[in-house]
Amino acid sequence: MKYLTRSDALLGAGLAVLFTILAVLAVTLVGAERKRNTLLVEYEAERRASTLLESFRENPSAEALELAQPVRGFGVYTYSGAPLLRVGTAPSELSRAFSPPGAAPSGGGRTTGGWTLSPPGSTLPPRFLYDRAGRTLTLIRSLGFFPMPAPGMRGMGMMMNRRPEAPGLLLLELDIRNYYRAQGLYGLAGVLAPATLFLLMALFFLLYRRNLEYRRKMVAQERFVRLGEAARTLAHEMKNPLAAIRIQLGYLKRVLGRRDYKQLTVIEEEVARLSLLADRVGDFIRHPEGSPEPLELGAFLEDLVKRFDSRVRLRKRGPEALEVLFDRERLRSVVENLLRNALESMEREGEVEVLLGQEGGKACLEVLDRGVGVPADSLGKLFDPFFTTKTRGSGLGLAIAKAFVEARGGRIELKPRAGGGTVVKVTLNRVFGDEDTGRG
Repeated sequence: MKYLTRSDALLGAGLAVLFTILAVLAVTLVGAERKRNTLLVEYEAERRASTLLESFRENPSAEALELAQPVRGFGVYTYSGAPLLRVGTAPSELSRAFSPPGAAPSGGGRTTGGWTLSPPGSTLPPRFLYDRAGRTLTLIRSLGFFPMPAPGMRGMGMMMNRRPEAPGLLLLELDIRNYYRAQGLYGLAGVLAPATLFLLMALFFLLYRRNLEYRRKMVAQERFVRLGEAARTLAHEMKNPLAAIRIQLGYLKRVLGRRDYKQLTVIEEEVARLSLLADRVGDFIRHPEGSPEPLELGAFLEDLVKRFDSRVRLRKRGPEALEVLFDRERLRSVVENLLRNALESMEREGEVEVLLGQEGGKACLEVLDRGVGVPADSLGKLFDPFFTTKTRGSGLGLAIAKAFVEARGGRIELKPRAGGGTVVKVTLNRVFGDEDTGRG
């Protein structure tokens, strides 16, 4: 799952477009609900104001008005702001720029703020002042031409009174704690909805890639099983003809003269190489764990490094002994393979460093070279069976090394070295007392 394929990129782009559309839709719907909530609370204020105004017209007395929740205050004022009727929290007068403490624009974007008093007889649209701190809504509305009976004009019915002291303004204060609670929930939904959609899209993408990777591994495993059976049969069948060739080579050495030894030596070397290849295929197929035994890595590596030329240098980081539980021959095969690869990559020039230390409570072995390095497009394939970047080689060395290391709960990884070359890092579980900790 390290690299994105073309299909992964297309799926990711499709999910990104779908996420954007759904996120915009969710935010739009939440915004519409917030506006709808604002319209409803303002409609409720207008409705209650009209009901109380009708009661005032029938009986202009404060004692006759009863305020019911959520109404907190009601008042009728002249155009100059003088009170004609005050009930509850209605102020004693209206200034020319009425703005209660904490007044703020509404969540729905309606006009708020100061309310300029109008001349007698004019009609202005209502103003809604939202007090977020007090959780209230104040409605101030012009009454326009307020009908009042005029003395001596009974035959003409009702007429409009435009005197400055006549009723001209109405104020209603409404408790809107539920409104603010709903707006807060809508705001939270506006944030959570896109975040939830994003998480769902990301989860779907990860599950898709994991399922795809699982299917790829299943296909590869089936292929390796078939390949293993074929390799097992091939390795077994190769040994009989190779044994016959060795017998015939021995006979030819006795019969032919020394002048033909050179040609026979070439044949003998190639037979030995084929025999080694058959043995390595068998090692890869058989159970890689072997017969583990306690091994002190420092002493083991010191003895092994002596078998190579002077270009291999061992360096220990820390005086502590590092003991692991590993099959001796399999560990030798792992380290020898890494050292040979490092030496071959440098073409008989430079030095191979072997660093031994611990990391996170585990034994850590690193083989560093200054060779030609590994192409970036081959890094993910180097541990695959039969894959190699060399002109000579079976492509089984690193695959076998990985199988041996992982069988004991360890880990092997390869990466480019800063300044050129390659670093191969092997991490193994240490032995503490009689326990092999962290064994996988």
